[in-house]
Amino acid sequence: MTPYKIEQLPEKDVKKKFRQTSRYRDTSIYKNDDGHYYFGIWKVPKIDEQPEDIYYTIRYGETLSLATISYEKYGTKDLWWILAVANNILDPFTELKVDDVIRIPNLSYIYSKILT
Repeated sequence: MTPYKIEQLPEKDVKKKFRQTSRYRDTSIYKNDDGHYYFGIWKVPKIDEQPEDIYYTIRYGETLSLATISYEKYGTKDLWWILAVANNILDPFTELKVDDVIRIPNLSYIYSKILT
């Protein structure tokens, strides 16, 4: 059996594949000799608490979707992962409950420190 030969995609090609708001935009993408692509390990950013952050109480019907809250607060569902990382949520489908309070990081901070 021949071991896979792995080639890393050039950074410019990775950047073309993902929007600026994607959590995968800085992740290495590799291609094996079968032509299949896969992600390298994603480095989780540290999202420091800021005075401009707001705190939000989960309402009925929102417990399964950080994307809904992201859209309401940021104008895009693509930043749901920011809410998950900022609040140490690994599984929003089981961890979020009605009346839980989560931190909504300031969008200016997110764009200046995380999505730069």
